[in-house]
Amino acid sequence: MAGIPYKEFEDTDFMYRMRSGHKGIAIIINNEKFDCELNVVDRLSSLPQLKSLRSALSYIGYKDIRIYTNLTGKEICQLLKTVVDKDYRSRRMDSFSWDIFLWG
Repeated sequence: MAGIPYKEFEDTDFMYRMRSGHKGIAIIINNEKFDCELNVVDRLSSLPQLKSLRSALSYIGYKDIRIYTNLTGKEICQLLKTVVDKDYRSRRMDSFSWDIFLWG
């Protein structure tokens, strides 16, 4: 992975300590198709980025990685509400990852 090596941050005070047994949930929304009224070309080349993100999330300890494809705005709002109500509040976890792939 690119960036600053983890070792440089090991002893700093600003690191968030993850102490629960569960890292958390990672949600990836991969929107490839768009409303034709918007005159936006479908984004069909996102698979390599999707695989890379999933691999990175797995590498840092996420075991519950959920991938959704081509959700509407309403569906995205409902998904977030469902995750918060059913998963986040009922399980002790340290973090939550919410990633959306789209044109923009």
